[in-house]
Amino acid sequence: MKLTHLKANNKNIYTAYYTAVSDMVANIKPYIGGALESEKEVIIAGIGYETPWTRDTAINVSNAGYLFPEIAKNTLMSVLKAENGKYIADGSYGQDWDSIIWVIGAWDMYLYNGDTEFLKNVYNISKESVKYFEKKAFSDKLGLFRGPACYGDGIAAYPDVYAKYGQSGILSYAGEGESGTSIDMYTLSTNCVYYKVYKLIDKMADCLGIKKEYEIKAENLKEEINKHFWNDEKGYYNYIIDGFGGSDYFEGMGNSFAILFDVADNEKAERIFKSHPSSACGMPCVYPSFERYTADGEYGRHSGTVWPHIQSFWADASMKYGKCELFDKEFNMLTECAVRDGHFSEIYHPVTSLPYGGMQEDKGEGIRLWDAEKKQTWSATGYLHIIFANIIGFEFEPDGITFNPYMPNGVSQIELSDFNIRNTNISVSIKGTGRNVKSFKVNGIEKDNKIKYTDGNDLRVEIELG
Repeated sequence: MKLTHLKANNKNIYTAYYTAVSDMVANIKPYIGGALESEKEVIIAGIGYETPWTRDTAINVSNAGYLFPEIAKNTLMSVLKAENGKYIADGSYGQDWDSIIWVIGAWDMYLYNGDTEFLKNVYNISKESVKYFEKKAFSDKLGLFRGPACYGDGIAAYPDVYAKYGQSGILSYAGEGESGTSIDMYTLSTNCVYYKVYKLIDKMADCLGIKKEYEIKAENLKEEINKHFWNDEKGYYNYIIDGFGGSDYFEGMGNSFAILFDVADNEKAERIFKSHPSSACGMPCVYPSFERYTADGEYGRHSGTVWPHIQSFWADASMKYGKCELFDKEFNMLTECAVRDGHFSEIYHPVTSLPYGGMQEDKGEGIRLWDAEKKQTWSATGYLHIIFANIIGFEFEPDGITFNPYMPNGVSQIELSDFNIRNTNISVSIKGTGRNVKSFKVNGIEKDNKIKYTDGNDLRVEIELG
């Protein structure tokens, strides 16, 4: 197993990077399922789990699939299911509402491997998946997709009315034999994902020389998201629309997606940055937590707590708009927690920053404190994404990589070696601070801030900031 190595003149960043890599490697296990015809190595959800999960797979592949491309591709194939003789993205354990995020991970995998045959397969699976969920979950009345929040499988993510059965999962509200898409609930993050998926399928079509089909659907969905979810008074997007009055709580993942996927225009994005809630230890998953948890001085497992993969999305959204202070807070907190604990936890307490599983109903026996799993994969890959996408500044494109690096306070030199992508070995050296690129050289020759995969098999990138 060949690893990509990093050096930094900041010991904590150096340590946290290798902690993230080790957590990811620890979660590579043999598995057979989905479209895999034989047992192969895949990326499972975390040390406390035995299988890959669809949404975790997509996020992990997008975050760091380039480090282990074949294993990442296996993982994408392992979470598919056959529907009427064709493969579609599967909802792990019946949690089908956010399985469409598979398309985002699969597109990023294509950017990493450049395999046209793989893209053709992904394009067909993506179209079949969208067709399936349009039929199953799309509301003609609202112009939105039904379903709980992307990642929000725990009942602690939702208002009291959904917790009346006292079970731990939102599927308990759907009823036995039903699915998340049958719940008459519309959430911000899930609809943002569908918008992004529409846009990506058309990007795939462009790459394959096929006519685009989803532009109108994408723009209509974007319009409905802004119409139904935007809260002009609070300056951010609401969380839930339903028949119970919805929720105007702040969904960290949903508002991050709205910014990252360009659902929010510049004005709305700036308002979100000004009005967003925060905790001492980072972006909370949903804010505030629900009173059934806070009445005892605690926080819900899926509300009020800090989940690192959501911190990563918020950090990414912050850097997109040059909000360095917001980015630094998430990055520094994750770095400090990893160094302190020696691993990346599934969840952290929003005040103490210690690993904390949060409170949640369970088995009709009341509310209890849950565990925070150790070595959670998307927590580790979220940190790796911050390093590669925001610090090193990789922006992957079909023909190459554009660099937009940023060196936060406390580090002024980083070296990356043995980064292999599409049979190209890339090393990167960055010196200086801030975001302003003073010099960008490839193999000693001054260039703009992009390398192409046709530039050579061994590329040495040297960047000076200041």
